[in-house]
Amino acid sequence: MERNCIISDDLVEEILSRLPVKDLLRFRCVSRGWCALIDDVSFIRKHYQVNYSFRKLDDNMTYFLNHTPPSDFSIDEFYLLNIQQGDALTVDLTADLKRDSRVVLPYEADQYSILCYGCVNGIICLTCTSRKALIKDSFLALWNPATREFKTIAYPNDPGLKFCHRSGIYGFGFDLSSSDFKILLIYVSCGEHEDSINQVIYSLKSDSWKQISNLPADISGLPVGSTDGYLNGVYYWVTDLPQESGRPLHFVIVSFNFTAEVFKLSTLPHDAISLALESYSYQKIALYKERLALAMSFKVQDEQSYNIHIWVATQLDDFGVPLSWEHLFNIGPHLAKLYITVDTILLNGHLHVSFVFPVVTPYSDGCQDFEAYLYNHSTGKFKKFESRWHSWFRYVESLFPLSKRLIQT
Repeated sequence: MERNCIISDDLVEEILSRLPVKDLLRFRCVSRGWCALIDDVSFIRKHYQVNYSFRKLDDNMTYFLNHTPPSDFSIDEFYLLNIQQGDALTVDLTADLKRDSRVVLPYEADQYSILCYGCVNGIICLTCTSRKALIKDSFLALWNPATREFKTIAYPNDPGLKFCHRSGIYGFGFDLSSSDFKILLIYVSCGEHEDSINQVIYSLKSDSWKQISNLPADISGLPVGSTDGYLNGVYYWVTDLPQESGRPLHFVIVSFNFTAEVFKLSTLPHDAISLALESYSYQKIALYKERLALAMSFKVQDEQSYNIHIWVATQLDDFGVPLSWEHLFNIGPHLAKLYITVDTILLNGHLHVSFVFPVVTPYSDGCQDFEAYLYNHSTGKFKKFESRWHSWFRYVESLFPLSKRLIQT
């Protein structure tokens, strides 16, 4: 006896949302209905969230890494990293980036210095700077390694555009209300009489830049992110306000909401402020088990050793501004000839920490080296971790398109 097995549309969607991107791109050819479903923004967001949840539950988060070799003649390197029981498993994506960018780049990828400045919803934000140091040959790019899409983005059309230590890509995020990827850029524009600081934001949907002007004037500069500082549509930095005569150093948290496109200021935890006033410190915003975190290392007075403290935000307002903090733990003191820095915090809460020390040779004036470790707070143990990666961003593959859908073969 024959039976017709009919699977409901809801069940089909649930099954498809659990499949790899490569398979879904092929399944777009099955029917018009499947193609419409797979290209629907609601399904794309669901597929990403389902796969992110699986990674989180299995403690199997992948990280996108960027390494810039010291030699100007060496190309930048890109990897996916997965850490299993403290051991690193890497996949080299350098050749993938060269392949995907070949269609749109004026020259081969190794003619550019390419740096990663963020990874959101499987999309990677890059700066491509000509090794000839010509701004006209430099641009931004968005890359989806899973769909093999690579899109270049021209810098704002400003004849006075100038890059300096106070300008650069400061935030890459996702507007949750409009499902739009946005890039925040702060740069110096050279005028006839004086220079001006400009804040502009790029929208992938409109493929254009627009001016915004609500950056608090007393912020001296925001650090360029090298790890996850983005959470639920808001990007975060920790920075210091300019010092006035006789005024102590004052640190603040700066947040930028990609939907409202506004900056907000908030204070650090009170105990963090008091520690920062007592000794020299290094600060970094990161994510600790999907919560906004502040990592700070403090020099122990009169010694060459440091303590590391971790706080997490316990309450955020409607704009994502932290209202209260909780001190989780501290590590140390540990000896460091120069300083200790937290490079990133893994999803399971392990810290990737670098102990920085000077290179002592006749030809190494000012050069630094480091030893990297993974720190497990539960056991209180360090495990040496060989790494030279300059940026760490959580990565889960996604279907989010950049321009047109490319079907993999």
